[in-house]
Amino acid sequence: MTDTSVQSPKEILGFQRSLAFIIGIDNYKDVAKLNTAVNDAKTLAEILEQQHHFEIGALLPDATGQQIRDLLEKTLPEKVSQKDRVFFYFAGH
Repeated sequence: MTDTSVQSPKEILGFQRSLAFIIGIDNYKDVAKLNTAVNDAKTLAEILEQQHHFEIGALLPDATGQQIRDLLEKTLPEKVSQKDRVFFYFAGH
């Protein structure tokens, strides 16, 4: 007999969605270039989406300062509700 009453992590923890906002920056104007930040960010986004069922709210490879401000000031408030779980990742200087 199969137990159909098993709750999903969403039901147990009480969240509606899992959202990931991910930034990776390799290239800088006045600081040494990095080699893996963008690839790390892209790989993490794939893992979160495919293995952990996160929605990718934003993936910003080589984001500018303005894109980061827009993400924090506009995108996050517009997309995130009180019942959402949010994962924020930044790779860079």
